Order: sequence, then structure tokens, then C-alpha cells
Amino acid sequence: ESLLNDRKYVRKYFKLFVAKLQMKQGNYKEARMLLDEILRDPNTDSEYEKLFLARVVQAQAECAQERKDNLAYDNLMYKLYVLYPQLIPNSGLKMNMQLHVVGQADEKVAERLKA
Repeated sequence: ESLLNDRKYVRKYFKLFVAKLQMKQGNYKEARMLLDEILRDPNTDSEYEKLFLARVVQAQAECAQERKDNLAYDNLMYKLYVLYPQLIPNSGLKMNMQLHVVGQADEKVAERLKA
């Protein structure tokens, strides 16, 4: 029913919801196809809908993590970091980063950042 909605600018939000439901049911392949379809939608304003696009990329990263596709996961996490870095701390997803401490650093702080 949501895909038959006449409001073409709203359909992508319904698709994201359906993709999230597919992920909850363990259908990561179907969810990934829906998420890819959302990103190909020409009616998406990449500047105005930045948070929406970041949520789509976050869902793609979760799919890649469940599929054990480490390369795709790392690429999607980097894309999420570039797009909307504020989402990463509360997403529950781990970022693949290298931490270099220059100068005299507090060991407790450095260990906490590396964790």
C-alpha cells in the first residue's frame, strides 16, 4: 500500500521503514535491495535530506555487518562518517579507525578512546 501512495516524495520514507522491518526479520538481502533503490531515487535532495540519507547508509552498514562483508561495512561506515558523523556514537556500530597520540597523553584517556 505504501508503494502505491501518490506522494512520490514520501515513498522513499516508507521504503526505509520496510527495509528496517526486513532487517528485523533477518532478510538482509531484500533490505539491501530496498536501500539501494532508495539511494537511486532521483527525487532525493542530497542537501536537504542529509539525515535521511545517513540513516539509509547506516542501515546498509548494518546489513553489511550481518552479511559479514567487512569491506562494504568499512566503506559504508566511512560514508556515514562523512555524511553525518553525529549518528555514529549512538548507532552501536564500530568504526574502523587508527588513533595516533602525539605528545604526552593521559594513558587512561588514550585507552578509553581506543576501546
